[in-house]
Amino acid sequence: MIPLRSTPLALALLLAFAGTGCSEEARQTAADAKATVAEATAEGGVVDRALAEARETMRAGNLTLGTTDALPKAELTPQGDLLINGVALPLNDEQRAAVLAYREELLAIGDAGISMGREGISIAGDALALAAAGILGGDTRTGEAAIEAKGKAMEAAGQALCERAKGLAATQDALSVLVPEIAPYLKSIDIQADCKVAGDGNEAEPPVEAPAPPTDTLST
Repeated sequence: MIPLRSTPLALALLLAFAGTGCSEEARQTAADAKATVAEATAEGGVVDRALAEARETMRAGNLTLGTTDALPKAELTPQGDLLINGVALPLNDEQRAAVLAYREELLAIGDAGISMGREGISIAGDALALAAAGILGGDTRTGEAAIEAKGKAMEAAGQALCERAKGLAATQDALSVLVPEIAPYLKSIDIQADCKVAGDGNEAEPPVEAPAPPTDTLST
């Protein structure tokens, strides 16, 4: 069986053999690739569980904001505290609510990014299965339609992520006014640069560089 790490090679072989009149070697390669897809599908359950655990860990732990050598470590806790170098900054109720709102926006964008990445893996697996089916003489129309539908769903999800980025920008602006100490840690968000605006004559696309949770680690 072709190992999982060789899936791109398997796909390349499938496409190469597709033009050779479906020799016995091509059919065997396609059969091996189908087995690889089945194995990858089974592994997908493991990936889904790992992603679910990652989401839970993200929500239960502190979010570490991106830092540089010039800035001390800053974290957002699930309770709405802002820790700088491990020390909680005194916050009133309004400030704490703003910290929690910003944290929720970061988590939502991170979750959306994870989901889009997982869907991308699924589309790649579907494409490999479709190539195998074509070589073996199977009907590929259903598979093609499914991949096209998933692709459109990915485009819609990308545009939704852009809309979410607008909410993040507004929440971030409000937070920086209420809690000036956090301002140096906040990334500037340029919606026009990161996302094509629907209705401007261009097809909506996922963000070039979608805003994401802080690039550092999560601590508990």
